[in-house]
Amino acid sequence: MKKPVLIIKIIIFCIVALIGVLLVLVLFPSKTPLKAFIVLSGSMEPNISAGSMIIVEHQARIFSNGDIITFIHPNNPTEYVTHRVIGTKVEGNSLSYLTKGDANDSQDMWLVQKESVWGKVSLVVPLLGYLINFSKTKIGLVVIVLLPLLFIAISEILVIFKEVKQIRRTKRKIQRIKLNL
Repeated sequence: MKKPVLIIKIIIFCIVALIGVLLVLVLFPSKTPLKAFIVLSGSMEPNISAGSMIIVEHQARIFSNGDIITFIHPNNPTEYVTHRVIGTKVEGNSLSYLTKGDANDSQDMWLVQKESVWGKVSLVVPLLGYLINFSKTKIGLVVIVLLPLLFIAISEILVIFKEVKQIRRTKRKIQRIKLNL
């Protein structure tokens, strides 16, 4: 097999595998200590841009001022928010955080209960969120996952056909040699 084709196949395989791992982190967060979130707004710019993918490490610890955390939105339990901790508040045995988006002029209107925090942001990958969101669509699945896999499958089938053809040629040569003896 030619070296450039092999290199292309390896690159495609690695990209598809990476997207697969990231999709698992996005779709099945309770199974891993890490979760990938896709940032939809610009509230954390310039540090985290809209369309970025963030990897959040699931932690149940006390966070410090300056930590960027991801938490369940206090007014919408199906939505997550990623903002910076700017203060803490203790009332009895209850700990909550004051948060603010870096691009926002004022702090958030709510207090984030410690139990609502999913974890601390450990990695930011700019623009990858757009690719992951696209790969979740039917067209994206075809373009990003199925077409590269089809390319790999077809190239492997061609390699198999070449090897079968070579084996047949070798068998014919052996038969000719046997006939000449």
